[in-house]
Amino acid sequence: PVPTAGRAAAPPPPAPAASVRSDARRSWDERAQRDRRKLAGEKSTRYTIQLMLACEIPSLTDAWKHDLPAGTMWLLPREHKGRACFRILWGRYPTLQAATAAQSTVPSHFRRGANRPAVIDAQKTLLP
Repeated sequence: PVPTAGRAAAPPPPAPAASVRSDARRSWDERAQRDRRKLAGEKSTRYTIQLMLACEIPSLTDAWKHDLPAGTMWLLPREHKGRACFRILWGRYPTLQAATAAQSTVPSHFRRGANRPAVIDAQKTLLP
């Protein structure tokens, strides 16, 4: 018999769905912690617009499709009813007036149904 050269190794089995979900969750958790550290160092960012609260990864992924221009949206961790969730935020503003004026720039996706984006005090989100 003639040996077959260059036979490719069998591909690894697909990762279990739970593993993929935990990796995705870890990625969002890391992003939220980076954004939290950034906010802690930005004393000029006093206000932001909370677009929504998301507890599920598909909700975050869907929301991020509307981050235009890229980098306008950011996250902070938030516990809600005993669950680890995220505040999805829009922009960084030095004054209440600037944040209020920017509400008109929020994508319409976040103004559907009962969802009402609201201006919040960004620095208060750092309090325990």
